[in-house]
Amino acid sequence: MSVESQLSGAEIAYYDPHLPEVGPTREHMAWCGVQSIDWGEQSVRGFDATVIVTAHGAIDYHQLLQWSKCVVDTRNALRSAEGDVVERIYKA
Repeated sequence: MSVESQLSGAEIAYYDPHLPEVGPTREHMAWCGVQSIDWGEQSVRGFDATVIVTAHGAIDYHQLLQWSKCVVDTRNALRSAEGDVVERIYKA
């Protein structure tokens, strides 16, 4: 399940090994009950972009980069990336 943005129509989902489902919050009620997507190549390749907003040690970020078309890295999780894949990384 994903959340559709009311502003742009974008389909947004998340993966977090520590938060399998979003609980209720006052600010983001639309996210209540949304479940983390499965970790896997097929899941990730279904998205146009990936945004890293939290650096978890349990995530293989280099694997994520191999599967992603475009990665916005807000945590410098891919600082050691090398080769052709670097062209798909945007630092924020």
